[in-house]
Amino acid sequence: MTERVDKLFSRLGICSRREVLKLVRAGKITIEERSVKSAQERVDPSEIKFNGEVLDHPDRIATIFYKPEGVVCTRLGDDTIFQYFPSVWNKRRPLVNSAGRLDKDTTGILIITDDGDLVHRIISPRYHIPKTYEIEVADPFSGQEPEIFKSGTLQLADEDKPCKPADLEILTKNTGRLKLYEGRYHQVKKMFYHFNNEVVKLHRSTIGSLGLGDLKPGEWRDITPEDYRLIGV
Repeated sequence: MTERVDKLFSRLGICSRREVLKLVRAGKITIEERSVKSAQERVDPSEIKFNGEVLDHPDRIATIFYKPEGVVCTRLGDDTIFQYFPSVWNKRRPLVNSAGRLDKDTTGILIITDDGDLVHRIISPRYHIPKTYEIEVADPFSGQEPEIFKSGTLQLADEDKPCKPADLEILTKNTGRLKLYEGRYHQVKKMFYHFNNEVVKLHRSTIGSLGLGDLKPGEWRDITPEDYRLIGV
């Protein structure tokens, strides 16, 4: 699929469409070893080079990211997940965002993408893609949690609908593995607060069947076709 050079460079956040004219005149944009002659020329984005280098993610971006503790999933402030990615990604259109959010003190897997359809499929309960969390609570489990979570009758404070059925596997008296099929604001913490318990450690280990593999906190990699299959999209 071809695209005008000026629109391509603007979409990728490299520069404005007006500034592309200067780059063209300077011979900094090439295709198949020849200089592009017009900013309006239609090209295959994968074949374009800028300053002798291929373009970074000329189509869409879709990555797996290991969110560390202490950063937020917004662009406000200095301690955000976006500090781990190329700064030019913040200028791309459509914007690069996370498919869902994790709290500042929560670690684990996030999908970072500019693909709105992928985001929708991951976060919408309609697609029934599970997210698995490794949890640690302050006090021992009461033992009632798995049955109540599974029943789909748990009503959280300030919510007008009960939570969808969720699966809790108790591993030790204070640790467990929770599988959710929806994502509400502070949902995991609120679910255990219902039992007068506090979540003291929270890590999202998988989205669908996709885990972090060998990634370390703060690291990311591009999604592969096999990853899409594991996510379930």
